[in-house]
Order: sequence, then structure tokens, then C-alpha cells
Amino acid sequence: MKRSPYDDPDPTVPSDWIVWQKPIRDLQGRWFTGFTRWVSKAVRTRPHNDSWTAWESVVEFMRFENIDDDPAPEDIRITYSAWGEEALRVPHYANPMLSIAQQPGLVRLPDERLFCTMRTMTGYIWYSVSADDGASWSSPAPLLRSDHGLPILQPLYWCPIYTLCDGRFILLHHNNDGRFEGCEPEDTRHNRRPAFIVLGEFRPHAEQPIWFSPSKQFMDNGGVGIGPLKRIDIGVYPSFQNRGGNDVLWHRDRKFFLLGKRVTSEWLADLEVPTK
Repeated sequence: MKRSPYDDPDPTVPSDWIVWQKPIRDLQGRWFTGFTRWVSKAVRTRPHNDSWTAWESVVEFMRFENIDDDPAPEDIRITYSAWGEEALRVPHYANPMLSIAQQPGLVRLPDERLFCTMRTMTGYIWYSVSADDGASWSSPAPLLRSDHGLPILQPLYWCPIYTLCDGRFILLHHNNDGRFEGCEPEDTRHNRRPAFIVLGEFRPHAEQPIWFSPSKQFMDNGGVGIGPLKRIDIGVYPSFQNRGGNDVLWHRDRKFFLLGKRVTSEWLADLEVPTK
């Protein structure tokens, strides 16, 4: 990866970044993905506390121009967007000069735009839209149930959006702003439960192009901790599969098992998405 303004000025210190969501194909068939860039201590906005949740981060994107041609490693061509000073930033709830934007999730809209969700430290999800296949992105904004609606609550954790077989969307989230059962937003071991799903539908003429239903609880663990860390999170770091007309959410179960849960039309039937 080429050097970034967010990297340590010392070229021997590597960039700090991570891709989580699996890549998607762009309109020319090339692989495209978003990633979190963690800003180097040498250049980051100074955090206001010693929590890891205040370590500055931004969202950027990369496109693999020729990876399907099976090039030698030194010949792989990657281009970047929302890079450097154009990276997607979201203000921290207690320190607005500090950006906390992480773990982008991508879906393709019916009008071919790209829609991206991000986890943040604001207490709710934020989103951005690209009208040019990921070359440029709109300024991030809070993700609402509908235009001028209420925000979708989420602590600092992965909030992926997926496309269903029928073309609608689901969003997995935890439906609290981090202050859950006495937790503070920084207490990420305990505020990432239960897991909820919202149903999304495309609204072509809306400011926010996907509108969402009320939240429906999908799974919980009763707050029972396992292991030395006593983590009680659930439904985290999942993936999604459309196969044979089935929509399956895959997730780890307390780091011991990989589970698949079908998201059926019957289960979604009582979720109504606003129309106006």
C-alpha cells in the first residue's frame, strides 16, 4: 500500500489498516472494497482519553485493477479512492475534531450507485453514497430510518448491510447507543447485544436511498459471558450468503462455532418499511 498522510512519517513504520467485509465487483468486473485506516500516533488527532475507542480512524477504498489476470505480486495494480484528505470521517461524540469511522460495508443499489455503512463512536450508524462506482463519495451522514426519520442506534461495532435474494436489504445492528444496561459507550465488551435486523428497501427519489423498518431482535445470549474476557457480544463479524433462493447469515458463536441462520421472508414479513 502506498504511503498515506495518515501514516507515520518514518517510512520504516508500516501503514495500519484492515479490510473486513468481502470485496464486491465494480461495474467493470474488478474487485472493490472498503477498509479502515488507523491513523498513526505520530499524526493523529490527540485522543481525549486512554480508551482504544478514541484511536483515530477513517474509511477509504481500494480497487484491484488486474488481480483476475493472475499477475506476479510486484505487478498487482491497486487504485485508491476517498484516500488521504478525502477519506470518510465521522466525529467522535465527545471530541468532534477526532474521526472514528470504521469497517465499511457495501451494497450495490438498483440504480448502480454504491451504498456504504460505517460503525462510529456517535451511538448510531453513518453512511455514504457513491454515484461513480466508488471513485468519489458523499459526505458521511447519520443513517436514518427514512428521510428526516430517527437514526439507527449502534455502539462501536460492525453493522453490515447485505442484499437479499429478492433485491431488498437487511442491516444487522445492536439497537443501542453504547449506553446499554449501565455501560458507557467505551465498554465494548458488554454493549454489543442483543443483535437486531432491520429490513431495507430502495427509495430512488429519496435523499437517503435505502429506508428501513423498525428493528426486530434476531438473537441474544442473555448476557452470559464465556472465557477469561467475559465477553457477551453476539452476532458480530458475520458474513452473508445468497444460495438457491436462501439468504443465510453466518456468524461466530462465542469464538467456538460457526453458525448459519436463514433469514426467511416469513421472519421478515412483519417488518414494514416507510413509504413516505
